[in-house]
Amino acid sequence: MKVITQMRKNPYIHTIGTKVILVLLGLANSILINRYLGATLKGHYSYVMNIVIMTAIFMNLGVYQGYSSFKKEKIPNVREKFIQFFKWQMVFNYIVTLGVFFTFSIDYKYFLLLIPLHVTARQMDFLCLIENIHIRNVSKIITTIVHTVALFIIYFFLPEANLLFIFFMLLLQQLVDIGVKLNMLEIHVFNLGIKFDVALFKKAVQVGILPLLSLLLITSNYNIDIFILKELAKFEDVGIYSLAVNLGGQLWLIPDAFKDVLFGKNAKKNDIKSIVEAIKFNFVFSLFMVLFFVVFGRMLIGFLYDDEFIRAYVPLVIIISGNVFMIFYKFIYTLFIADGKRKLSVVIFSVSVLINVGLNFLLIPRMNINGAALASLASYSFCGVAFLVVFMKKYKVEFSSLILKKTDIEFYYNAFKRAVKR
Repeated sequence: MKVITQMRKNPYIHTIGTKVILVLLGLANSILINRYLGATLKGHYSYVMNIVIMTAIFMNLGVYQGYSSFKKEKIPNVREKFIQFFKWQMVFNYIVTLGVFFTFSIDYKYFLLLIPLHVTARQMDFLCLIENIHIRNVSKIITTIVHTVALFIIYFFLPEANLLFIFFMLLLQQLVDIGVKLNMLEIHVFNLGIKFDVALFKKAVQVGILPLLSLLLITSNYNIDIFILKELAKFEDVGIYSLAVNLGGQLWLIPDAFKDVLFGKNAKKNDIKSIVEAIKFNFVFSLFMVLFFVVFGRMLIGFLYDDEFIRAYVPLVIIISGNVFMIFYKFIYTLFIADGKRKLSVVIFSVSVLINVGLNFLLIPRMNINGAALASLASYSFCGVAFLVVFMKKYKVEFSSLILKKTDIEFYYNAFKRAVKR
């Protein structure tokens, strides 16, 4: 019991454990929703959810992105002031969303009602990342379990595929996610608290413009192929390709755990050594993950998702190969955000998106979903390598220090033992 308690106190071990649970539940969710909807309806779902995600990022206005910087400056009551910003943003976002909902005719437009909740959930997620990552981990586990249970009920008791059921499931998940975080952070929804700080809000928007643009660009780099596929191919292709993208996301299991902890550290003080160590370990881990999917990917897709989705295998292998290079971006960008290096990130992201868009239009008509995957591979590779080159130059990091050695393995093993004993 003592060993378990000590391991739970270590942020890396606790967060990695959370990620393992989330990936297992996420795999179950992926199987259920793809089998329930089928390739074509899954294509519609992926397309409309990408609209929701991109719009939610924009409507955030990047306000929350400045929280870590303002926290470093030790501004009085900064936490309470930002929570107040989040509350008023939700009110404003629902007014705008309802206006669009009742004004325009859009397929599956009820999904738009998720946008304000996505905005608030992202804001609360970021707040937990800085304040207490344990709350974020607990919330993610609870909401993912809710998601799994709801999908299980839909799949087995509502056999006729209908996106409206999926909408209600997502609505429930978002409400639970926000509710758990509000409760654990002891935030009272209807208590406006201190006076609205207009000056700080304006400053937060100004500070958040570049992070907002960066997030829009990097999300576009991940999602733009879905929008282009929708125009140049069939929704069935979109659905199959989205499965490859989702499975490729499983590669982020360990890297995301390291990234989340590193962001909290860099919000307080730059930690170059930890970033270097994280890159070494996770690059090698990612290569093993690629090998796993190359060997077992086709078999797993056929067994878990049915033969309808077998075509996802080739784009899956291509995408996860590109994800290996994005390891560099994952860790280095946390430092750039905390260190105020925004403009350079925007330039790298912009070039990456242009590469992605150009190659998508060039390759999709010729190679369909495999072409979209190759475009992502080229874009991801450029993005990751560019971040690595800048990181090495600006922070005087030698390339040799990024290569995993036998002594590093021994170091990780001993560090793990020390972490458990603390």
